[in-house]
Amino acid sequence: MIACVAGEIEKSQQGDAQGAEYRGYAAGSRHLVSHGGAADFCILGEPTENKLVLAHFGALWVRLSTTGPFIHTAFSEGRRDENSIIRMRDVLDRVLEWLPSWELEMSHDGVRGIANIGGIQGGFGWRASRTPHRTDLFLDLRVPPRVPMAEARRKALAFARSLRVDAEVYVSAPGAEIEQSSPVVAAVGEAHAEVLRLRSLRRTSCAGSPTRRCSLATGSRRSTTGRHRVCRTPSWARTSRSPGSCGRRRSTLARR
Repeated sequence: MIACVAGEIEKSQQGDAQGAEYRGYAAGSRHLVSHGGAADFCILGEPTENKLVLAHFGALWVRLSTTGPFIHTAFSEGRRDENSIIRMRDVLDRVLEWLPSWELEMSHDGVRGIANIGGIQGGFGWRASRTPHRTDLFLDLRVPPRVPMAEARRKALAFARSLRVDAEVYVSAPGAEIEQSSPVVAAVGEAHAEVLRLRSLRRTSCAGSPTRRCSLATGSRRSTTGRHRVCRTPSWARTSRSPGSCGRRRSTLARR
């Protein structure tokens, strides 16, 4: 059985960002399996540079938080170092020093790992006369499919503890991969070649598909968790992201 779901966009409820518009990361797949669905593969309608992807990286989203006093500017003299934004400056420097070692350790099959500083929040622009009581830094750490998420989580939180800040992992989406010998890979590859008139190009993706599946994607279909777009294919061999091609490939695959 092949199932098609929605709600796989990379976003998650966090802090004040609550409600349906912020739900993603496997919302559709979660609904499927919790309502009696049982499929061997799940198709995501997302073009992945029109290439077969046999492995996807997973993702850890981590929040690091510094705190400080909430006081009027007039009473903040001599206490600047306690300001949560100023404290976050030192944390950010440490994070930037640490990220290359994470990326090197989280490499997979010749593809170097990757991480992103995705956001920072602190203070009140509408009330700058008060010192910020809390500042948050948000990281997206990509995890290769053969590294258990529990192990990656321990490593990330151990680093956070060394910074002496509050930390939380608020998204944990495992990666996955599929054997090249799988009949699904062969069927998708044949459909890909038929529609695009090109031999099937394959790569490892660090971009994150938000559901746990069997890690296969070709243009519009993926079946794993985890991603980061790293392409080692030369530019002359790449194909365009054509919605028409994706639709034709879906129907070709369904016939198979």
